[in-house]
Amino acid sequence: MDRNFARALSAVLKQEGGYVDHPADPGGATNMGITHKTLARWRMVSPWWKLPKSAVMELQRPEAAKIYRANYWDAVRGDDLPSGLDLALFDFAVNSGPGRAVKMLQTIVGVTADGQCCGEGDGGGDWIRTSVR
Repeated sequence: MDRNFARALSAVLKQEGGYVDHPADPGGATNMGITHKTLARWRMVSPWWKLPKSAVMELQRPEAAKIYRANYWDAVRGDDLPSGLDLALFDFAVNSGPGRAVKMLQTIVGVTADGQCCGEGDGGGDWIRTSVR
């Protein structure tokens, strides 16, 4: 379902907007939803504040797409999800973190802490398969 990443990314970027650096925003300088800190980590700049804010302003869509794919889409296994669920979980991951997004989906579909689902005793089976039943 790789074809869905481009559409999901377009939907997310439409909401995220362009460059902003509002003093009251704890995320600081952000472009296309990618924060200064996230971009610095992606480019392996440490400490993150050594990356100039101008780098955030100059961020281009192809690099942003790579960040979104690696940090969010792949983290929630978007390619393995059916259309619609892939976008919803990707968007949730962008806004709340991939770990939280996956855990919420698992809770919704009934995956327990030990990896079992719906009383089936699957012993930690594939949460994706369980989610799309």
